[in-house]
Amino acid sequence: MPGAAGQAGIVRQALGVALVAFSPLGRGFLTAAPPDPAALPAGDVRRAMPRFDERHYPANLALRDELERIADEAGLTLPRLALGWVLSRGPHVVALPGTRSVDHLRENLSVLDAEVPAGVLEAAGRVLNATTGHGARYPEATLPEIDTERCGRAG
Repeated sequence: MPGAAGQAGIVRQALGVALVAFSPLGRGFLTAAPPDPAALPAGDVRRAMPRFDERHYPANLALRDELERIADEAGLTLPRLALGWVLSRGPHVVALPGTRSVDHLRENLSVLDAEVPAGVLEAAGRVLNATTGHGARYPEATLPEIDTERCGRAG
């Protein structure tokens, strides 16, 4: 009998449902230049996100650094590794990264032609997953408005 993840896969396949991975580069965190939370403009939504606050950000940066090491050893950029991992979850997954430059758009699209070895994907998944990130994804006050946070943990 399949576990929850297997059951979800069966439901997705039977219903033809796609999963849209919003912000698969972690709102700029999994890029060559992760944001400095202290330098974010006053209206930037990341200022209110627990994973970007001073209590959690240093621990998350350590995870990011480990992912970057894995990417470097595989001859990949961190964004290519991150997007490759997301897309490796299955053909029903669509990554929706945002970008502000044509160069970053090209890099994001280049993952479609990249072969990311299974061992590299597995190593990345051990470093950063639903249980290793520090701090909540969203502030407590906004959780009633966010459906995805009521669906349990995906791993």
